Amino acid sequence: MKRLIYMAVLAAALVALVAPQAWAEDAEKVKFHGEVRFRGDYQNNLADFANDAPQDTGDQALFWPYRIRMAMEASFTKNVSAYFEIQNVGVAGGTDVSINNGGQPGFFRTGGAEPFPFFNSGSNMELYQGSVTLDKLWSDKFSLTFGRQELTLGTELLMGDNDFYAGFTHDGGTGMWDFENVDVTVWYFRTNEGSFGYFPGANFAGANLPVGNSFAIGPVNGGLDFYGGYGTWTFKNDDNLDVYLMYQNYRNPPGFGPQSLDNVATYGVRYGREVMGENGFLWNIEYAMQSGAAELTGVADNNEDISGDVLEAWFGYNFHNGDNDHKIFGRYTSFSGDDPNTNNDWEGFIFVSGDIHGRLGKADWFIIDTISPISISQGITAFSLGYTGYYNDRHEFGIDYWSYSATENTGLVNDDIGDAFDIWYGFNYTRNVAFEVNYSQLSPGDFLLNGGAAVTPGTPSDNATRMYAQARLRF
Repeated sequence: MKRLIYMAVLAAALVALVAPQAWAEDAEKVKFHGEVRFRGDYQNNLADFANDAPQDTGDQALFWPYRIRMAMEASFTKNVSAYFEIQNVGVAGGTDVSINNGGQPGFFRTGGAEPFPFFNSGSNMELYQGSVTLDKLWSDKFSLTFGRQELTLGTELLMGDNDFYAGFTHDGGTGMWDFENVDVTVWYFRTNEGSFGYFPGANFAGANLPVGNSFAIGPVNGGLDFYGGYGTWTFKNDDNLDVYLMYQNYRNPPGFGPQSLDNVATYGVRYGREVMGENGFLWNIEYAMQSGAAELTGVADNNEDISGDVLEAWFGYNFHNGDNDHKIFGRYTSFSGDDPNTNNDWEGFIFVSGDIHGRLGKADWFIIDTISPISISQGITAFSLGYTGYYNDRHEFGIDYWSYSATENTGLVNDDIGDAFDIWYGFNYTRNVAFEVNYSQLSPGDFLLNGGAAVTPGTPSDNATRMYAQARLRF
């Protein structure tokens, strides 16, 4: 309750601090909206695949993630608007959800040293977004947004908001051209800033401060620049054709295993069509490649070329009947893995900034990445069949079957990662309140049980499960 009060106070302070006179004169141009989301999340057997002692390590967990956001949008004269959003994300009781799941891929790893804070546990609020947009700048077709912001593009394979968890935002600027059938987006973000330091003995007050863990003596060459361009052409029956190029430039590169990233370029194309409210085929196919360089740490003049790729595709049909829609579809996703026998290349696909939820199943057993602690360096090839039904704009029901295997087979006895299924139901209680329940089960293959080698008789192989029930209020 105290956190909610603090958020309300902070929102009121934002109203009072930013252009109060303009808002007093144009009160109808200020909008408030937000979200309160609470979820019960249960998992079992992801660490040990064992239901019974002595193999069962007691890895079952029930926790209650929440996300609370409050946003304010203000429109001014001369095509100027501002957007502020604060949030608190964590779990009930403030306990950090950090569970070491025995090296198996998992969906809940969190903490300061881990790269994917899905549940950003803690008691502090943060400025999630804070930006200013200049519309019709230099041209009726162009707008510029600068500050902290979300950016979602395409199906969010590479650029998403990670809405189901703690979200993704970026600091920098975004330019958008909105033509009749073509949209173009360019951006420059400073994803990580590590280039600030000070020189002892310099003639300013800060030079006399004691050196602490958060300061560095002398200049620091570090950080991450993220920039690119994305174009969408809409034609025919709302078909979309996207092309893009994005670049991650690492300074003071991070290490992963024996490698250290220097830069990663990602470029690709997508063609898709979504159908709702009518009979028709729906599809999506997206292919992206990566290039760049990495270095073997501690080895002089030993560079590696980056050459990963990802393919995501689905094809289906929508049956429309009255107020109901029924979609049946097949889905295929494959991202490359690294072959350890090739010393001069890293062939695994490297995560960019995509939305992970539902990408490889509702339970998010795996993510599309090969370098993070929760990834599979051999890559994953996944195939699924599914059905999703929408009934009277209030009910949603779906069921999916998934099959996973390792993309890169380097002499494995068995590259079978496992099979899974999801079954879920969603209910729109009102326009603002929605509920969702999901049950997912993963049957582990030999790859998970023993790294692809022959499995010793008696090795636990019980199913892993994830269940969650979520309530969400948006206003």
